[in-house]
Amino acid sequence: MSKVSNLLKKYWLTDRNGKLCQSVRLDGADLIDTHQQVVDTPLLPCFADKSVSYAKRLGMIEIDHLAFTLQSSAFQKMRTSDGWAQLPNLKAFPETLEGYDSFVECVLETEHIRLEQFVRRVLGLRLGSSRNFGRFFYTHSYPLLDPKSKRSIGFVAFGGNNNTLYFQISGTGCKYVFSHTNKYRLHHWLKFFGVDELTRVDLFFDDFDGNFTPEHALLAYKDLAFNRFKGGRTPKAEPHYLYENGEQVCLDIIRVGSRTSDFFWRCYNKGLQQEYDKPWFRSEVEIKRCSVDVLLNTAKFFASICPYSSSMNIEKVSDFDLVRRQKVKALASLKKKTEWIRRMCGKAIYDLVEDWGLSAEESLIMMIGADSDGNCKHGGAVSAPPIFSDLVRVNYV
Repeated sequence: MSKVSNLLKKYWLTDRNGKLCQSVRLDGADLIDTHQQVVDTPLLPCFADKSVSYAKRLGMIEIDHLAFTLQSSAFQKMRTSDGWAQLPNLKAFPETLEGYDSFVECVLETEHIRLEQFVRRVLGLRLGSSRNFGRFFYTHSYPLLDPKSKRSIGFVAFGGNNNTLYFQISGTGCKYVFSHTNKYRLHHWLKFFGVDELTRVDLFFDDFDGNFTPEHALLAYKDLAFNRFKGGRTPKAEPHYLYENGEQVCLDIIRVGSRTSDFFWRCYNKGLQQEYDKPWFRSEVEIKRCSVDVLLNTAKFFASICPYSSSMNIEKVSDFDLVRRQKVKALASLKKKTEWIRRMCGKAIYDLVEDWGLSAEESLIMMIGADSDGNCKHGGAVSAPPIFSDLVRVNYV
């Protein structure tokens, strides 16, 4: 029996529904009845709590892009007692037209302050400086930055369009968002703001066993497995092959549907893209005008799209496997970033160490540089959510 099995047997039991449940508290407390009480603790003692929590937040079906629209006036619903910026009082302004205009201006300023607080506290991101250009018929925009405020990972457009705000968060941004919060909390906030529909959401499933390759997706398409359960026309498919020395090497990606349709599939070799030498295939669907309730049960919604998505067995999975999957992706991301640094800077780092007699740490600090306060710069193009460092250090057999 492996170490993992021994640990599972020692610290965990299976309840009557076949789900892993805790039998003994990690702090040595008495046994608990798991049928009546839910305990959110690490799956195994050797796992970091954040890593397990992060894996549970994402689950088997993850989000790679998110866009939604809300009324800017929705930020007036927040309570000052909960730490949100205080709204101005109309009675404090002169009872004149100019006084009312000043009041309205102060309300707008407070709404944008609360927007910045929402982005930081709820999404775990940072709001950049206002820009005098927008997108999708908006006149202005804010860039959405990672928590270190060094990398643009989306934007918030405002100005016009009935005083609405348009949020667009990229795939990288979603990694930061869902390492800070979970889908249920995000759903709560969006419903609180009156958001009933997502403008766009991209859902994806990563396969590390070689079961859902582009070749399999092409065969599934020929069997009409991409036809929606709700009916409709058969979407078009566009396979793309890789060639080397005049010979066909492999099917790189297959696209099903079109960018203008409500459902647009991309099934491709993610491992080849990330220079990962083991099987890693991604099936991703871009969905437009989708109910915000998709955040409550992403896996169920994904399975209800078509026979292809429902064929993925994603219901019975252990928490351990969730952590394993997230660690694989964290390691692949770290490897790609390391290879990029080696190609771009490897020789220069070696020259500093060899010619100047500096240590590796001194050489890195010299190249990175520091700000006026002596702090090293951080948050560059190869940065990743802090949870990735926890995932990389998770030990499993």
